[in-house]
Amino acid sequence: MFQFGALGDATPEEYRLGGPRVADLLARYGSPVRRWDPPAADGDSPEAEWGTDPTLLDDIRAFAGPRGLDAQLLRFDTPQRLSPAVADLYRTWYADRGLPTGRLLVESFLLLEPWWALRTGSVPYWTVFGTQAFRAHLEAYLDASAPYEEIRILLFNHGTESIGLAGAQDWRRTAARARKIGLLTGVDAAAYPRDFASFVRSHRALSTIRTRYPLPPSLDIASAAAALTGREEIVWRPMR
Repeated sequence: MFQFGALGDATPEEYRLGGPRVADLLARYGSPVRRWDPPAADGDSPEAEWGTDPTLLDDIRAFAGPRGLDAQLLRFDTPQRLSPAVADLYRTWYADRGLPTGRLLVESFLLLEPWWALRTGSVPYWTVFGTQAFRAHLEAYLDASAPYEEIRILLFNHGTESIGLAGAQDWRRTAARARKIGLLTGVDAAAYPRDFASFVRSHRALSTIRTRYPLPPSLDIASAAAALTGREEIVWRPMR
């Protein structure tokens, strides 16, 4: 299959038919055209990065059954759908261990820091990309959550001012919702979204957080399942 476009703020219709935002993007980058001219699509398929082939489930059943393994199915419709649930799960987990729960770490695409999240007692919230739509999802989560004392935001730099991209100042406004510390971590706002040194700088910036906690034992699957299965948008059930 040939994939035209990728997950972001641009819609499938904009990729296929164009529109004001497509025309603006092409104009800004000096293109002589104002829309793309792709071959006609002969079908819709899940994007490889974000979906799964149902036949893989058959392989899992075939492997698990004879070995007495318990196979579970976790299903959600969009990549960022798990983020609020996972953030709430971590917040509860920290509270159960007697740790503060007021530090939020907003991760972006491949900028993930699971080890530093645990060591610094940071609640992880993952965003797909730095677009307005994914920022709006984060804002909705913050609206529905108890306030955070600290908010640190990692921004994935992908090199272009793409359709729907939220600027560094937009993300700064989100970080400013913190009661005490709100900042873009390891990001040169003036160079975003072409600040490629941030891939290294963001990791180093997190290592300067002084408050540290011991790594916890692994979270048991029953606790994770209990936190996630109570949400209508997430399915977690035994595979049949």
